[in-house]
Amino acid sequence: MKKHVRIAALQCNFQTPEQTLSMPDFWAENGFNTEQLLHTHADLYSAIYDPKRHKALMEQYLLRSKANGIRTIVYMNCHILGPSLKEHFGDWCIRQKDNSQKLLYSTYPACCLNSGWRDYFFSCIESLAEFDLEGLFFDGPAYNDCRCPDCQKKYLAETGKTMAESTDEEIHAFTLRSVLAFKQELRKKVKSVNPAWNMYFNEGLFSGLHTSAEMSAHLATDDLVGIEGGFFFYCEPRKLPYWRCSVFAKMAEAAAQGKPTVIFFAADHKSWGWYLHTPTELRLCYADAIANGASVWLGIHSNPDNYNTNGGRAVLDMVKYDARNDACYQNTRSLAEVAVFYSYDTASHTNNVIEESDFYGQGNQDATRPGNYNDAVNGAFAILEHQNIPYDVVNDLHPEDAEKYRVLLVPNASCVNDRTLEALHRFVQKGGLLLADGQFGFFDENGAPRKVLPEWIGALSDRKIVNQKTFNYISLQWEGFEADNAFGYQPSPYWMCALTPQEGAQVIARIPVPMEGCYAARPGKPEIPVGIRAKVGDGQICYVAGGLYEFYYGFQITAIRRWFQAIFARVPFQFRLEGALPGISMTVRQMEDGRVLVHLTNHVGATRPLDGVPAISGVTLKTPAEWTSGQVLMGAQELVCQTPGCFRLPPLGDVTVLALSR
Repeated sequence: MKKHVRIAALQCNFQTPEQTLSMPDFWAENGFNTEQLLHTHADLYSAIYDPKRHKALMEQYLLRSKANGIRTIVYMNCHILGPSLKEHFGDWCIRQKDNSQKLLYSTYPACCLNSGWRDYFFSCIESLAEFDLEGLFFDGPAYNDCRCPDCQKKYLAETGKTMAESTDEEIHAFTLRSVLAFKQELRKKVKSVNPAWNMYFNEGLFSGLHTSAEMSAHLATDDLVGIEGGFFFYCEPRKLPYWRCSVFAKMAEAAAQGKPTVIFFAADHKSWGWYLHTPTELRLCYADAIANGASVWLGIHSNPDNYNTNGGRAVLDMVKYDARNDACYQNTRSLAEVAVFYSYDTASHTNNVIEESDFYGQGNQDATRPGNYNDAVNGAFAILEHQNIPYDVVNDLHPEDAEKYRVLLVPNASCVNDRTLEALHRFVQKGGLLLADGQFGFFDENGAPRKVLPEWIGALSDRKIVNQKTFNYISLQWEGFEADNAFGYQPSPYWMCALTPQEGAQVIARIPVPMEGCYAARPGKPEIPVGIRAKVGDGQICYVAGGLYEFYYGFQITAIRRWFQAIFARVPFQFRLEGALPGISMTVRQMEDGRVLVHLTNHVGATRPLDGVPAISGVTLKTPAEWTSGQVLMGAQELVCQTPGCFRLPPLGDVTVLALSR
């Protein structure tokens, strides 16, 4: 399978057979080269191919797809029982504690992976052997605990005790094992039917369900890595960060380790399947996906007539642009010099409240741990986004990837294994700048406290949380940073831990004794060390022992932004913007032909959903001097090279794409 493809999806079928058979022509006319095929064997919004009902239409449809040069990935739902399986709702569904059926989408029973449904599902896969396919996509499975007779029997055999004798945590651990076992058995089945088929699931890369070891096992079942980075807004739009699609694509690339990646992008404004996003939101999301090395699966959960709207035409124009410039997006590699470190072990053992999902729940709750890990990670993303800095994601699946970068932001990575700590140590020793916060390294990968923190961190901590509430202060220091406050105060993160600097470490953050109330007294002198800077080999670590990134995500204090800006000003980045505003996202990737592809997506706006954005003028792109010319692949006017390595950019509309040449 090519590294970059354009995947069409029609996620229901309310058409006549003739209209259904016309879709391959429509996909080809609009620039798609692959289809994730659901609507030929649709069960309302679900689908499982069953030859008794679907073979004739499938044969006709695939002939038309082949004639149009469209490769086919067959959609197979493995999380719900659709209406056609109603006779099995009673014996194939997930049973909850009270023996009621677990409904997903408030509509369909969730299917039990340990029931007779599994054999039926495997037989349907075997029946697809006669077709020339690119592969199979498995939507799900769901992570809901089941207490049906089949699960109870399997649980007793595995553990030697009944579910009635077990805790909810033990039963959920059984659920996680069952899901992984199902995925592994399913992979064996698919490869036995046709070893050439690509297969993949809807992976919850930010769900917090799995440790790093468990996530590695799940990813081993995928031939490409797919994630719902373009499904939004399930929450209120104002609560969703504009970088969501970008960072999902970055995480997918970090986890995939060379496998193709795909962003699942729903054209509809979730959860209203028959109402599309604004043209601006559609264009930006598509651009953010391909800018970060991902293919796009573009799905519509209504009749394709909805493409004949302003939003529909706008996103199809993006697909056509992608098709025209296909060579620019094959096998690109990021040139980012900064990365954010994501810890699966931390996400699985701490507070990690995420967006609600039918598959993955809403993350973990642990009242003994401060902060919310998901918000801390988003705070690190926000710091970089608001300064227009290109960045990637590194995770504890492959912590050695950190050595590719100059700077690594490590938000509240409290639960990390020895391998990860050693990799981060090497990163700093070899000249890297590590910017950590929170309870960095306080616990191992299982959540057990470490007796001693590594010496190279540069400080000792008593690990006692100092509650700063929402009215206390911190004093940050760095060369070139001006507090812009007569007393040197900046608002403090909610929680901090006092530090004892080790020899050679410089204190860069202090707090006063916390006040009891907002207007209780004059703040004291900042004397309690909470942040240090230490040289380690050829690099340095800067560590603030509190929820700095999470606090920034919530409050976006400009003084904290300027403090990070002072830190980044001393790093000789190869590519940087001057004159841009927070809200302009930049990615920089090298193409196979040696040129550099620069994406600038403009999310500057007062409201979400964005319905148009202001054009930003006066922005300059600074690059190494070897880059002396370029062209605008998407955007207005022309690209002017003022001097080697200095380009005056045209006014930045919603999406601007540049190709730079030596």
